[in-house]
Amino acid sequence: TAPFNGKLHIVESNENILAAFGIPVRHKLPSLRVNPQAARKAEEFFSEHDLISRQVVGLHLGSSLLGGAKRWPVKHAQRLGALLQERKEGSCVLVFGSLAETEFCKEVVKGIGSTALLAAGLPLSESVALLARCTAFVGPDGGVAHIAAALGVPAVVLFGPIDPKRFSPRGERVSLIQEYCQDMRTAPDHAREGRHECMERITPERVLTELTKMGF
Repeated sequence: TAPFNGKLHIVESNENILAAFGIPVRHKLPSLRVNPQAARKAEEFFSEHDLISRQVVGLHLGSSLLGGAKRWPVKHAQRLGALLQERKEGSCVLVFGSLAETEFCKEVVKGIGSTALLAAGLPLSESVALLARCTAFVGPDGGVAHIAAALGVPAVVLFGPIDPKRFSPRGERVSLIQEYCQDMRTAPDHAREGRHECMERITPERVLTELTKMGF
């Protein structure tokens, strides 16, 4: 048996289970290799949109899971796009999302304006390849953030209702911002009305500060 410790990162908890079976863990940090065919498509995308020599920030506002409790507000994404342009003229925001989130992501791109491009609804391998070419990544706790971290892309990951001590992406270039609110997985239904409050408190200016620290 492997005793459960709720204070450990979920990866460390799983490592303890493996250790109980005598299975050694050889890699402490995840890593991803980009599919060569997908890499060519990503290069074509960057070339077509004149992104090769520009600063490109990958952005994912968060999925609809937990009632959208982990989503960063669209208005903050719009402001971040403007701040990035002020900081580095010619920079671009690449908006990622699943196939189910495509329409929502289109609205996000429209809200940010001409400095944003859509990268939603793509096969996973192509999303990975596009992320690998980004200068940095911004987004809530979720699969896209974990992919960015595993690729070694500087990532600013936003946490509200989920504990980063247990679920943060693992990587050498990850910066966390947290504004705590009640965990939406355990909150009663009547408490979910204010679920976006903590994500609202993570300002675009604060995100830009973290990006700057990471070299943007």
